[in-house]
Amino acid sequence: MANTWEDAKKAAMQILGPKGKIPEPSKTIVKAAEESGDSWAEFEAARKSLKDALDTHEKKFDKYLGALRAEADSINKDNLGLDPKNKGDAQKIAAARKPLVKYVTGMVKKHEGEYNDLKKLNVPVKFLMDAK
Repeated sequence: MANTWEDAKKAAMQILGPKGKIPEPSKTIVKAAEESGDSWAEFEAARKSLKDALDTHEKKFDKYLGALRAEADSINKDNLGLDPKNKGDAQKIAAARKPLVKYVTGMVKKHEGEYNDLKKLNVPVKFLMDAK
């Protein structure tokens, strides 16, 4: 198969000889090819933009999850304004930490699921990126 119209035309003329005449492609084909090329360029720009946005979001989402985990650790170390050396205060601190840590760890679990779904989204986006 010829790589270009000109290559195909030359091959056909060799068969036809000097009396042969090959018509030029119709204006409809030329215009459709140009429009197709333009829309492909738009698609390539859009998919790059999508990939860049997805990568940026994934990094920021990962950072958010790290911050949530750090917050749970911080709550577990915080005395919440009371004196841990005082037995009554120590019990209050431990009891007060439970709902706070439970909430934060619940948010971590919820968002880890969303983060995993986001990573799965990268598979079809990668497929789109590699489409030629």
